[in-house]
Amino acid sequence: MNPKSIIINTAVLFISLALVGCAENGVQTAERQANNARKTTPIEVHINVPFSASDAKAALAKGDYSVSGVLYHRLTVSGREDNSWPQSPSVQNVPLRGQTVFLHPESAQIVELEKLFKQHQKVMENWYTGSRGMFNQQPQTKQFILSPDARYYAVKTTTDQFGRYRFTHLKPGRYLVTSSAWQSGTYNKSVYAGSSEVSDGTGIFGQRATIDHTKLAPVNYKTYLAYIELVSASKDGAPIDSRMRVDYNRMSIEYD
Repeated sequence: MNPKSIIINTAVLFISLALVGCAENGVQTAERQANNARKTTPIEVHINVPFSASDAKAALAKGDYSVSGVLYHRLTVSGREDNSWPQSPSVQNVPLRGQTVFLHPESAQIVELEKLFKQHQKVMENWYTGSRGMFNQQPQTKQFILSPDARYYAVKTTTDQFGRYRFTHLKPGRYLVTSSAWQSGTYNKSVYAGSSEVSDGTGIFGQRATIDHTKLAPVNYKTYLAYIELVSASKDGAPIDSRMRVDYNRMSIEYD
């Protein structure tokens, strides 16, 4: 046998053995699937700071202050956050019509919720928009759990056709304003549509080249948006710029 053939056959054998060694067994498959399922199952985070119903009730006593604002988003045509600077004039402010908005009076539990949510939101955003190497595992989403009284003492309203909302007859102080929504849409994207050979000459000097072709294909997107902010009530009711941003954590606030 030709020595070169022996070397080639040996290399093929080593490659084949390596590929066999890379194949998953049943245990490895189950563990991989379990890890993938874990990433999509939120961790329940119970806010350990106790909720004071009496303080919340006192905070919601009638007053002559108000909290108002405008809910809107600035998604690009593909459903991504518009982070350009200066902001692209082609991306418009889109009001959120008929959107439910919640208002919680400030309390120790509400302040802790806002802090924990924003910390985790930053972690998720950095992972999605930063470098996602094989050693940077995707953070697990979290579901924040408030006490049942927090739901009872929450006030809600709905935005009008311009995205405006307003809470009136409030006492002076700070309030947590929250809202979340899915935004869906479709845009066209260039995709590979095959290739062909072309010639740019004749005779012995003629050359042939392969050219790839593309076509426009519709792509659907579904983006989750959220707004969560501690704001101060005002006497004049000046509206708050309430821009809803992409929520990589898919904010979920539940109640025990």
